Amino acid sequence: MVMDEQTLTLGRQCAQKRNLSFDIFVAQLIQREVKTASNDWAEHLFSLIDKSTGSSDGQKWTRDEIHERR
Repeated sequence: MVMDEQTLTLGRQCAQKRNLSFDIFVAQLIQREVKTASNDWAEHLFSLIDKSTGSSDGQKWTRDEIHERR
């Protein structure tokens, strides 16, 4: 990992305030970011569903009908 000296110093200070090693502090930041990013897709999907203007006009299908090959 590469970062400038000022960022490294500030990162070490933040870690120290939390009684963490710098490595653990960085690991926790990455884990938090990854977990947040992995949840973003679901939020985006539900947002698209909410904005959808599609309608089935009350039409219902069975599972077999949906998977029927034509």
